[in-house]
Amino acid sequence: MKRNILLILFLSLIISEQINANVHDSISSVYKNGEFVSYCKINVKASDNIANAVINDFNAQLESDLHSLFGWALKGLKFQGEKDELMSFKFKSGTFYKDSRILKCVVDVIVPHIITVPDIMVDFKLTKTKYPSTQNVFLVDLVCSNTFLKTLKGNFEIVSLNNECYYTMEIHLSFGRFFDFFITESKYKQIAEWRLKKFITNLKEEAERREKKIHTQNGL
Repeated sequence: MKRNILLILFLSLIISEQINANVHDSISSVYKNGEFVSYCKINVKASDNIANAVINDFNAQLESDLHSLFGWALKGLKFQGEKDELMSFKFKSGTFYKDSRILKCVVDVIVPHIITVPDIMVDFKLTKTKYPSTQNVFLVDLVCSNTFLKTLKGNFEIVSLNNECYYTMEIHLSFGRFFDFFITESKYKQIAEWRLKKFITNLKEEAERREKKIHTQNGL
């Protein structure tokens, strides 16, 4: 009897944690009007100051030392030529121009056994702003279409809600002619959606690591 009770308590705890996670964290994607739209929201168990500091550091490294981001914010996103059954990406270079706030990247896109498109020029306009209901807002816009991407527009926000901190992200994108045909809704989840989830999770984990470090240092 005691063993059954312990088992029930254990299962209840797991279910409770999953429910809480689902309440706080979500990612979904839809295809409408010729574009994919992804929404991400993740609870960050860290102070607003730390959550903002992580995003500020990401932004600073994006501008000055983009390659360093592969050690944390872009870690595990498979942007360095790792093999993939559906599509591989190899980031080759990135240069940020402060005056125009444009990030110019060069990327290879590989569809195994079908096509390799080398040296795609991808230019992004990066903007940082602030809305009354949020801490910081970062906007990204594709400057001009290329072989891979036709359009891309996204925003990343830090939101305080009910005394809790959240990272939220909304991405709108459409692909060039061949890739638009190749990337179905199911393939989009396997190519793009999981990367968005991994990216926002990396930021969350870095913020929570810093929060935990401060608590440890303060003996909390």
